[in-house]
Amino acid sequence: MTSKEKWFRTMQQGQHDFQKGNLSSAVKFFSLATEISPSRVEGWVNLGVSQVEAGYNQAALVALQQAISLAPNIMPAHMALGDAQRFLGNFDSAFIAYQQAVELQRTPMSLNKLAAIQRARGNPEKAEALFHEALRLAPGFTLARVNLATVQVDLQNFDEANKQLNDLEGLPLSLLESEEVNSTRISLDIYNRLQPSIDSALREGDLVPMKKALLAIPENLLQADEEILEGIRGYANSALSLSPPKESGTCTLPNDWPLIEALFMIPYVESVDAFLKTKEALTNGIKPAGDLLESINMERVVSAARSIHFEDLLDPIKAEMHSRHWHALATVGVEKMLPGQFKMVKNMSHSDTLKRRAEPHLVTGTFRQFISEIYAKLPPGLLRGLVVMMAVSDMHAFPDGNGRIALAWMNRELEAVGQIPAIFTHEGGFKGGFAEAMREARSTGGDLSSLVSVTTGAQQYSQDFCDQLRRK
Repeated sequence: MTSKEKWFRTMQQGQHDFQKGNLSSAVKFFSLATEISPSRVEGWVNLGVSQVEAGYNQAALVALQQAISLAPNIMPAHMALGDAQRFLGNFDSAFIAYQQAVELQRTPMSLNKLAAIQRARGNPEKAEALFHEALRLAPGFTLARVNLATVQVDLQNFDEANKQLNDLEGLPLSLLESEEVNSTRISLDIYNRLQPSIDSALREGDLVPMKKALLAIPENLLQADEEILEGIRGYANSALSLSPPKESGTCTLPNDWPLIEALFMIPYVESVDAFLKTKEALTNGIKPAGDLLESINMERVVSAARSIHFEDLLDPIKAEMHSRHWHALATVGVEKMLPGQFKMVKNMSHSDTLKRRAEPHLVTGTFRQFISEIYAKLPPGLLRGLVVMMAVSDMHAFPDGNGRIALAWMNRELEAVGQIPAIFTHEGGFKGGFAEAMREARSTGGDLSSLVSVTTGAQQYSQDFCDQLRRK
């Protein structure tokens, strides 16, 4: 048998196994084909595609990049490369690969994938245009139709979202497409129930209507995401097994502590001098915008969180009410935010793109079950605060701003036991050491040890900051 015949038969066997769903065998045969004839691009493309399907995404990068080096204009290679990068959480690289695929061939599928990655990167307007183009090419492409309907939520076109979701009724949707439609419908229902009371809370500071609206949500809309809760239970078990850090006496914080904590949330400042300079600018009437606006909003959140009856947070309804109120205060005037509203479509955290977050329609039920079954049974203090931080992050209840809400809550846990709140520099915070410790907690079954270390270091930084501020 010649080398050419052996390559052909090996490829045939790989394709047969791939079509039958025997992916590991397909990978084996396609890999053998690339060894027999390394200059034949078809083997590398098929190997890369089958590796992506099998979940071997890191290996797929090598095969697909080899295919592209041999033949840069093969569209499926770029598509599969985009898939591998997306599954690895490399959204910028996935965008480049999908964009190249579309430049080579504007197919409904390539347009849909480019649109989806644009949406994930925070460009819903561009995504909407691409979904429309995909549907012009293939009007019966139901995945693009579902995506077009749900992206209306990102664009805050809620009436249009409802209309398009209604138009999908009766169509032969796949199971995943049907689940996406159902999830968005439930989330929109809860949004409509709560929006008037959130407006009232912002306008008048009255939380009673929100409490009533939360109590009125039907039981059938309150299912929980059990996978997310199971992960949170791991953090709670770690909190119960660790020795709490030594509690200090009640610390006397500066009168403008809410502003200090707020300006360290992003962080907007990272030193006493920068804080004093910003405080002077605010006193002189500077109009907050951008990061400064988001930071100043957090001053109101910190003040509101410090003023509540802390025991309220042991009650699922009141805890949800307060957290929604804090989010509303945090996001007033910030573009593309939905103050006080839980997410209505899937989202992610850019600090850990591979971590699955709670399904949108399950967030309310998951949050309430977390409070009643986990949070309320833990003693107050740093360890419970870290469980809150991980729980809020893993649920990712709000479209954005989850980390800041969780940090404000965690710091109130510290104050409740007489400890100084933690403030984080850029290096130690959500884009640095704290984020790394959160990823470690997830990868070790919930072990909070690294987070304890990072947070106690941030508490020491707070103490040093206050001491330096007094000397100034």
